[in-house]
Amino acid sequence: MIDFSSFFKYSYLVMIGITLVFYSRALIINLKVRQDFAFQGVARYFLYFCIGHNLYLFLTGSILGKESFAYDGEPFFLFYGPILYVFVCLVDTEKNKKLRLQDHWIHFLLGGVYAVLYFFFVLLEKYIDKEYFYYYNTILFNAIALQFIGYALFVYYKSGELKIYRRLKLIVFRIVVVFLLMGIVYMGVLVPTIRFDVEEFILCSMAFVLSVVIYQFYVVSEKELIAGAWLPKAEAGDNQIMSLRPLKYVKSSVKDTDLYGYQDRVETFLVKKERFLDTDYSLDKLAKDTKISKHHISQLFSTVYNSSFTKYVNRLRVMHSLTLIEQDNSISIGELGAQSGFNSRTSFFRAFKDVVGMSPSEYIQSIKQQEV
Repeated sequence: MIDFSSFFKYSYLVMIGITLVFYSRALIINLKVRQDFAFQGVARYFLYFCIGHNLYLFLTGSILGKESFAYDGEPFFLFYGPILYVFVCLVDTEKNKKLRLQDHWIHFLLGGVYAVLYFFFVLLEKYIDKEYFYYYNTILFNAIALQFIGYALFVYYKSGELKIYRRLKLIVFRIVVVFLLMGIVYMGVLVPTIRFDVEEFILCSMAFVLSVVIYQFYVVSEKELIAGAWLPKAEAGDNQIMSLRPLKYVKSSVKDTDLYGYQDRVETFLVKKERFLDTDYSLDKLAKDTKISKHHISQLFSTVYNSSFTKYVNRLRVMHSLTLIEQDNSISIGELGAQSGFNSRTSFFRAFKDVVGMSPSEYIQSIKQQEV
């Protein structure tokens, strides 16, 4: 007969360990992203926080056991909802994108207060009446449940207004679902004096699913993120993101949902298959590869990317050249341009300066100076 108590006892440590691996891999990809938009910075801090949180859970759970107050009473889940809230506020194209935590401090107040109480209780655990731990945990679990559900509902409502990349919108929706499930589970874990192995296993499973969702997003979108394919820097400010608000084609005959579908097909060939490295790759060839009319592709670039096909492709090529320089800063300018898909030295110089703000030789020199 299966010993479920032993299974639940050790399975949570395994899931936390795998969760750490997924978050670490996502962070590595995040750190490779050159365009450090405000919402991307929040995502980076969130990954740091998740890694630290899960590492803390793993250490306290393996050393002290999950029945210990150090493990059972940790309040750090109270920060997940506020971080998601700040992320969505910064993604919202209608608002200022500068990261100003002082504008959102009220959302982190409860977590901060509970963190202080938690460390106070941990340090003086042997001198404090156990009844206080009961009240502490009861209020904590209720607060976590309400926060997960409350912030999830807010973000779900807000996500309908967000004008963002479809894959990013999808991950936000999946996080909302996980938050709702975790909130519902926490609502059933309100009596800390009883051992809830099953509930603990479900909570760890939900936290594990959250890491899988974030990991999958970064792995699937790795090339687009690193190449800066989501936003032409020369066309927009550092704190902006892509918007589906029509620019040139005000009265568009193509639905936004169709544009999103076109976007995936276009980026499959341009970014994932790296067709931008072909020196003779043209709008006609892209239309043939994607089976989308040239008119609709031009509309896609104008509406979604606020760019022309040529500028977008040249930006991808420049971003690729930056990667080549990182790998070997002794590479010649001519070879650098050729390997990046440019068919002339002049076009390479012009595109590189438009994107980076300096010539290729100046950029290489600055890299060499940093290494000295």
